[in-house]
Amino acid sequence: MWVAFTGYGDQSKRQRKLMHKAFGLPAIPTYYPLLQSETNGFLKRLIASPLNYVAHTRRYAGALTLKVVYGYEPLDYGDKFLTLAEECVDILANEIASGGGIWPVDIFPVLRYLPDWLPGAGFKMKARKWKAKMEEFVDLPAITRNERIYENPSSFIPERFLEKVDITTERLRDPRNYVFGFGRRKCPGQNLVESSIWLLMASMIATLNISKPVDAKSGKPVEPKVEFENPIFRFTADAGLVFSFQDTKSV
Repeated sequence: MWVAFTGYGDQSKRQRKLMHKAFGLPAIPTYYPLLQSETNGFLKRLIASPLNYVAHTRRYAGALTLKVVYGYEPLDYGDKFLTLAEECVDILANEIASGGGIWPVDIFPVLRYLPDWLPGAGFKMKARKWKAKMEEFVDLPAITRNERIYENPSSFIPERFLEKVDITTERLRDPRNYVFGFGRRKCPGQNLVESSIWLLMASMIATLNISKPVDAKSGKPVEPKVEFENPIFRFTADAGLVFSFQDTKSV
């Protein structure tokens, strides 16, 4: 988190150099055993309590981060550090980033009239910088909803990525070109994230049946309602999906 908010300079350069050494492509194979272990644990927890798949997903992401960065293994969902990580993300998403009212000017509106040069008015510069970054950030989801690039963008049509298109369109359709950020602020963990997501998704497809819930009265599938909890960290609420192993060999 501190790396993301460090101003550009010698410190940020040193941080990026160390992060590149730890998460560059040559280093990723060293994480394979860890990724496999966490993926297996996720699948077992998912089958043990499939209705809690959102919590299982959050635990997978949080536990993997703590293991990779700090070498710490959370023992359960109530783990102290896993809870602290969740609370930090919640504060960032719902109070700081979303303008939840923790800035002094939110309590004393008259402060917005302070001259920029006055001691204590530094929040105005921070606010402008944050606004600019947030405006850039909220444009990213718009890219993935551009109908000129993705026909029916809100529909689940994974085969769209198998279509033969020109080079320009292919680059625009590849979310990896923008979802990890740009330039000096590009996520240094991109390679590890891609590897973990690929293994997790491939393992789920290979071992699980994933279906929509069925209405008890009509016997018809119930369409999941996709809703996002906040505009900063795009995480869907529980959609009521049903999971089961494809066969006993998968277990």
